[in-house]
Amino acid sequence: MNSKYLRILTVFFIVIVTFTSCSKNILGYGNILWAPEDSTFLTGQSVTIISESELADVYLINDGISEEPARIERWRVEFFKDETLAKEKSKTILEYKTIFARNLKDGLLIREKPDINSQRVYKMRKSQILKVFDRTDSITSVGQYEGYWYHVITEDGIIGYCFDHYLDIYDSSVKPEEKINPAELLLNAAFSKSYHPLSFIVMINDSAINLKLFRPQTGLFPDLENHILRIVTNAYSISFDWNFLTLIDKRSFELGETGTIITVLSDTKLQISYFYEGKKVITNYVVLENIEDIILGETERREALYSSLLETGTNFSSNAYGNIKMQFDGSFIWTDYDRLVPQIIPEGSDGTGKIKFDNFLSSSLVDEYTGVISFGFRYGNKNIPVNFLYTLEDKKLRLTYVPENDITKNIVKKKSISPIVIAFSAN
Repeated sequence: MNSKYLRILTVFFIVIVTFTSCSKNILGYGNILWAPEDSTFLTGQSVTIISESELADVYLINDGISEEPARIERWRVEFFKDETLAKEKSKTILEYKTIFARNLKDGLLIREKPDINSQRVYKMRKSQILKVFDRTDSITSVGQYEGYWYHVITEDGIIGYCFDHYLDIYDSSVKPEEKINPAELLLNAAFSKSYHPLSFIVMINDSAINLKLFRPQTGLFPDLENHILRIVTNAYSISFDWNFLTLIDKRSFELGETGTIITVLSDTKLQISYFYEGKKVITNYVVLENIEDIILGETERREALYSSLLETGTNFSSNAYGNIKMQFDGSFIWTDYDRLVPQIIPEGSDGTGKIKFDNFLSSSLVDEYTGVISFGFRYGNKNIPVNFLYTLEDKKLRLTYVPENDITKNIVKKKSISPIVIAFSAN
């Protein structure tokens, strides 16, 4: 064998060895996040990545099934250097392989991390479809809403996290005829109970139950069977009916074309937005089971306050401000009160009326006073209330006048800088 032939054979051998060794090299491993339609690839499928082309933006992969390597867009594949890690992550992707999301709000953001303060990576258009491949483990709060952050990918390859409030999550494997309108699910869950205004909870927390407003018949009352929603306020009653629902976002839906929108804030709280006499009304409602018991407790509290007055005496007198006679039916007769007219007691009143305990002490006054007593003086066809902070001790009734502007939502917020104080003795 001459030297020229030997050199050719050596070069040929080196080339063969080089190509053979290169064919055994791999770039890494991957999982298909969103398989192309009408392809042999499957979402969640684990693949071996042989090489990549940055120019064509594709991977050359071996899926372990086909004899020949195949090309797939790089954005569709989650890349790993470690095969074990890739296979572990594929379990989650397979769990969500048929789960998609439809965006319900134009301009909804995808963020780099599951955090409202995280970097924005994409702004979506309304009705855009996303592929879901993971979700945070626990529910978090964003503003007044609670929900999950979903790990998603767009059809143009943007990956990030999106809060679920404006996402319609659905399963692509469910047949159209088997799908349930998500708005129906919201409505059925929300309208299975009655609600009362959130202001009722405020009254309870403030220990200031206004019995004129705190009523069982005031609230939001759904009738699922007849598709009627009735709202009763202290000023009016209004009803809405519907024959279809429109999903606004994950927790909101519209009743037909009424412009009435229900937002489910939690299992026991919702918000309703509607129009009454051309004006938009937005009110929050809560489930309140024991409203009758609360009303009874407040009624008994007021009766106890009046009973304590009667136990001290039915007649209270003052040298300067007259005499007050209290009746067992809650009425009073106040005589010789001329020095209090018209600064406190309205001129023209006959000095008779009803005693009530409609107002309450603020937290800053509860240690100083027994309560707030109101003398409703008859004035023609009206009753004009005159309010006093009072203490009852050692047969002494001490009244401290409260101007109307010191009372907010039936709570006496403060006493005057120079209060008018009237002292009576029981006899």
